[in-house]
Amino acid sequence: MSSVSPKLNLEHARELSKTNEDRLSAVSAELKACDEAIVGLDSHSQILNMSENLDAILNDFLELEIIS
Repeated sequence: MSSVSPKLNLEHARELSKTNEDRLSAVSAELKACDEAIVGLDSHSQILNMSENLDAILNDFLELEIIS
């Protein structure tokens, strides 16, 4: 059985952290865009569609929180 050096584990953890930061940043940008779009909604179907989009984004965010 081969062992993995602590240095490799640290480098891998840093890569995962950076990936999660990038994903979190993207989710935050999506939330901001949805927030801004909600202001212009005027029909029930548009509001329902935006609600579904927000649910999907929230689920992505929660996955990131669980992974982190």
